Amino acid sequence: MSPVTLLHFKIVQYLSNLLQIYFVLRPIGQLLGEPYVLKITPTSPRRKPDLMVVLL
Repeated sequence: MSPVTLLHFKIVQYLSNLLQIYFVLRPIGQLLGEPYVLKITPTSPRRKPDLMVVLL
């Protein structure tokens, strides 16, 4: 996996903070990130998204 840039890191951090606050105010989901792995279909490759929203 290639290293992330500082800009990428700051954007992910900003979105994470924003979504955490949103989900505190409106508890409709959860924000997850690493080490969780996402697999859409049984045959698709596994992905490690920076951020993942799981709606309740």
